[in-house]
Amino acid sequence: MELSQFLLSYMCKLFCPEITLQLHELFEGWILQIKELSILLLAALLEVSGDLLIRLGMRPSKYVLIASGFIIIGSYGVTVNLLHWDFSKLLGVYITVFALISILTGWLILREQVALSTWLGLVIIIIGGAVIQFKPFG
Repeated sequence: MELSQFLLSYMCKLFCPEITLQLHELFEGWILQIKELSILLLAALLEVSGDLLIRLGMRPSKYVLIASGFIIIGSYGVTVNLLHWDFSKLLGVYITVFALISILTGWLILREQVALSTWLGLVIIIIGGAVIQFKPFG
């Protein structure tokens, strides 16, 4: 830590402890949210990639790809449950992340044409996930 950062930190602790505490709580909350989002993203990436491997393995009957897909999907189940949320909230919010990653994978990696109705459905799912996560109605 540089001297200027140290002095600023020391002066804030000395002269404005309530602001320092509020900033600490704010950053702590952001870090927790980033951690939770990272777990959801990793779980979605595992599930989508496992599904993709199974799909690729079924067409030419490559059983190694299918087996790998099963293992990766199992890893998704462990990863998503690292969050200690109520089950209904966990999967409700996870489905939002999964839908986003799934549609983006089809569009960007598989080069699929995504219908306007699918994009609209994704927006509705994202709104639903936000309602579950942030509880705007109590």
